Amino acid sequence: MASAVQSVTSATELDAAVAAGAKAVAFFWASWSAPCKHMAQVLETLAQQHAGITYLKVEAEEVDDVTERFGVTSVPHFVLLQNGKVTDTLEGADAAALTAKVAALAAARRPAAAAAAPAPAAAPTAAAPVQQQEPADVTARIKSLLSSSPVVVFMKGNAAAPYCGFSRKVVDALRSVGVSSFKDVDIFQDEELRQALKEYSNWPTYPQLYVAGELVGGCDIVKEMLQSGELQQLLREKAPAALQPAAQPPQQQHQQQQQRQAAAAPAAPAGALTEQQREQL
Repeated sequence: MASAVQSVTSATELDAAVAAGAKAVAFFWASWSAPCKHMAQVLETLAQQHAGITYLKVEAEEVDDVTERFGVTSVPHFVLLQNGKVTDTLEGADAAALTAKVAALAAARRPAAAAAAPAPAAAPTAAAPVQQQEPADVTARIKSLLSSSPVVVFMKGNAAAPYCGFSRKVVDALRSVGVSSFKDVDIFQDEELRQALKEYSNWPTYPQLYVAGELVGGCDIVKEMLQSGELQQLLREKAPAALQPAAQPPQQQHQQQQQRQAAAAPAAPAGALTEQQREQL
C-alpha cells in the first residue's frame, strides 16, 4: 500500500502542499532517531483514519530553511496547520497526544466568513500586584555550571546520546577541533533551568555553546565558526585547557626524551673525572 504521508524536500514543495489542502500535518524527522520511526507508523495510521488532511514529512536536517521557519529544534516534531496557519505543535514521541491533536484538527471547521460581533467586554477590574519570585537560585546554578568547565554545552540529551541533530552537530564540531573534554548539560532533566537559561542568555533555542562563561551561540553559528576557523581560534584563546595537546614531530619528541633522561641521571660526585678527562691521562 502506498504511503499516505508525502515527503517534502524543499520549502516550495511544502508551500504547494499546504496550499492545496485546508488542513495539514507536517512531521519533522531524522533517520538516526528511533522515536521518529515509531511516530512515522503512528502518523500513517492516523492518515488512514482521518481523511481530508494533507500529511507531510520533512527530514529536519536536510531541509534547513523549512526547519528554521517553524522553529524546530528537536525530532520528532509535528506542526499542524489550517488554511496555511499554524494551529498547534507537538514535540516528542507522544502518540496519544498526536492522536488527539490530529482528531481535533480533523473535526475543526473552517472559520466563518463573517463572525458574529463580539459581546462587549466587561469593565476591567483592578488586579492585585503579582509578586515575582527572584530567580536567584536558578541563576546561581547557571553561573555554577558555566564556571565548572571552560566549555559548556546546554543541549537536548548528552554528548554520548544527543536527543536532536542540532545538539549532535555542536558536539561533533567540538570534537573535530580537538576539544577533549567539556561539560554537557541535558536541559530535559531540569525544566526550571531550561526556561531560565533562555532569559539568562537571551537565546530562545537549544543547543547553546558557552566558552569561558560567554555565550557563543547555537548550531548554525557554531557551524559557521567551524568552517571559517573562528571556533578553533576562540578555543585556543579562551579555553586552551579544553583542547588536546597537539602532536609533536618525532625529532622534537626524541630531544625531549633525552633531556628528561639527562635530568634524571645522578650527578657526578664533586672532584670526579669525566670520561674524556680519564682518556687524556
